[in-house]
Amino acid sequence: MLGIFRNNIKWIGWGIVVSFALTMFAGTFWGGGSESSTNTANSERPTDYVAIIGDIPISGQKFFGFFSEVQAASGESDRHRKPTPETLMDRYYYAFQRAMEFSLLLHHARATDVTVTRSEYKSYLQQVMQGLAITRQSDLRKRLAENGLSYDQYKVRLENNIRVQKVQKKLNQVSISDQDITDFYTELLTRHILIPIDPEQPDEAQALITDIRDDILRGNVSFTQAANQYSADSSNAQSGGDLGWIRYHTVVTAFADAAYALADGALSEPVQTQFGWHLIRVSERRPVKVIEPDDFASERQVVAKAKAQYAKDGLFLAMTGTNPLIIINPLLKGVHALKTGAYTDAIQAFESSVSQDPNSPIPHYFLAKLYADTDQYALADTEWKKTTLKADLIQDTSPWPSVYVAQGHYYYDRGNRKKMKAAYAKALALGKTDLTTLDALAVAYTEAGMSADFKSIDQQRQQLTTALKADSAAAASRVTETE
Repeated sequence: MLGIFRNNIKWIGWGIVVSFALTMFAGTFWGGGSESSTNTANSERPTDYVAIIGDIPISGQKFFGFFSEVQAASGESDRHRKPTPETLMDRYYYAFQRAMEFSLLLHHARATDVTVTRSEYKSYLQQVMQGLAITRQSDLRKRLAENGLSYDQYKVRLENNIRVQKVQKKLNQVSISDQDITDFYTELLTRHILIPIDPEQPDEAQALITDIRDDILRGNVSFTQAANQYSADSSNAQSGGDLGWIRYHTVVTAFADAAYALADGALSEPVQTQFGWHLIRVSERRPVKVIEPDDFASERQVVAKAKAQYAKDGLFLAMTGTNPLIIINPLLKGVHALKTGAYTDAIQAFESSVSQDPNSPIPHYFLAKLYADTDQYALADTEWKKTTLKADLIQDTSPWPSVYVAQGHYYYDRGNRKKMKAAYAKALALGKTDLTTLDALAVAYTEAGMSADFKSIDQQRQQLTTALKADSAAAASRVTETE
């Protein structure tokens, strides 16, 4: 059960899209649908989602928006350091995590009747218009119409942003004592007994856990024996409910509060979490970091930030429970499977993504690497061919040299130096002004023992770096002169 605590907390955690990314992801964003430009309702369409947890949809509009933001923020650095497929997938997944967090906070805001006053909306709208360099609402409405969005739709989005900000602000208001700081840097050797709650007979679990506690206190049964006999946590029941060493932020709040309040050897009162009723015993505690008296002030902010995040994670876990995360978008599903180590699921998802967007090299790229990692080399060869074929089709508008670098690595590992050299040569032809490619090729040539090629690529890399520094200095000088 502690595994459930930790795993659920682990995944919860995080404008203008450059043409490069648009080409890569054309057609792959929307798995559950998207907004229609003719929709003038006062809320997002119910089909605007890329995933769902229980009855909580994860907003596709927010997902796309967050990805657009990170792409726009990376635009300048991407000019001479093109992102690899892995980098783009990291951004893709980061955007998904932010969209998931936003959607959960918004769901909580609605469930707790968080309202937006007229003055709050007016102030927020003014900030947005200033950021867009718009002074009149009529101009804003015109800009929205050009993008297929009504003002009413936009107003709902802004109000939802305000609601989420208000919930976030409340979660960040954490009071931290010296004992909180000490507990944060202390771990406990802990055992527990879990009795799940039957929705049909909810009182029985509490009655049973109370009887078990009474028997332990009377000496009729030991804690270890009771855990063996009664605990529903199959991962540790036969070891006497042993959870090992836990930290405050690795278990749910109610469990942590009860455990850290116990004296060593004491038996807790029955503790209820979303997983059922628990009895807890702490046998030992030890510091993971000793806090000197003069250090408490500096640690307070660190612990407050961690506690705020922990409170948010706890809220999300309470909202979602054990409901599975169901991802509808195939490409996103593949990325999530990769991130969580579910490689069979990743293969299936990327195969589905191919049919959704047959022109993108992205799914084939990751399929090639997955097949190679699982020793399915015939399939890997096929996917590499498809990857480069589709990458070739877009090389005039969106060259992607890192694809060919990765393909060269594959052929190097397979001992095919002829194909390796051809792949590296193609990468160099496309990435002469890309430092990411030149850096990767420098490493590749060194590993392959191609010293002459390394010297050549290293010289190109140094020349490009020098030229970019000169351009940057000249640009800074022009700014200074203008000022």
